[in-house]
Amino acid sequence: MKILTTGVGLVLALAVLVAASGTQYRFSSSGNYPGAVYTIPIALNSRQIVGYYVTVASGGSYVETLTGVKGARHFLTITPPGSGTSYASGINAQGVIVGWYCIGGCNPYPAAEHGYTWDQGKFTTIDYPGAMSTGVYGINDFGQIVGGFCPYSILCADDDGNPSQHAFIEDHGVFTQLDFPGAFVTQANAINDAGQIVGTYETLQGLYSFLYQNGEYTRIAVPHAVRTFATAINNRGVVAGSYEGGYITSHSFLYQNGEFTTVDFPGRRATAISGINDAGIIIGNWAPSVGFDLTFKGVPISQPTP
Repeated sequence: MKILTTGVGLVLALAVLVAASGTQYRFSSSGNYPGAVYTIPIALNSRQIVGYYVTVASGGSYVETLTGVKGARHFLTITPPGSGTSYASGINAQGVIVGWYCIGGCNPYPAAEHGYTWDQGKFTTIDYPGAMSTGVYGINDFGQIVGGFCPYSILCADDDGNPSQHAFIEDHGVFTQLDFPGAFVTQANAINDAGQIVGTYETLQGLYSFLYQNGEYTRIAVPHAVRTFATAINNRGVVAGSYEGGYITSHSFLYQNGEFTTVDFPGRRATAISGINDAGIIIGNWAPSVGFDLTFKGVPISQPTP
């Protein structure tokens, strides 16, 4: 899905509601980086959103903070030293951000990528030992991070972001490789405080998602979907992501205890959730009938007790 946004804080449809498992959501824009051609929100905590943006001339990663003054938004560009292209992909409750970057641009492919953490202005590069490329995609409140790496360029996916052959978890300097059994590609996208990890894997049968906990993998595949992408998990164990239902269509889902719920921006052909926080607020992008995608934020609305 290609994406286009115009203006900062563009209101999509404040009065639009959608129900999911008895929960209704009020949708608005999740925020658009000033002057960007398009903005991709990826993760959020209680008051900040991180992601990446592209302008006519360049692009990069950002953190957006709600100031509390009439809902004002403050954007800060996150630029790892020496990077030409960068992505912010995760944030924890303490505001520590993770992502990945390329020296120069990530195209032409292949290009070596490096993971990073950003903590109050301090960058730390994260590279899986001996890997050609490393991407860091998620972090929990204990500082554990997850992502993916490629040992050699020929094994990396043909993409300008998120190349991964193997998944990993890093716990304060100790790296552990994670591979879904039988998969030839595995990537870890998010981790919560209980150590539950969600990600994607690919086999000859297709692309699916997984939940990893206590040393065991559980397959996540939306029934009848072409492909399933689990992108986020909160501390309540709710998994969020998207799935492809056919040609140029995608839908968002929530998953918990083996149950799926579809959550779509009403009336749109494509919706993709990228992040969910502990309050159940979701962020992502939706596709209008013409042009590029727009950002959204869905805030759960409390329902009266019957």
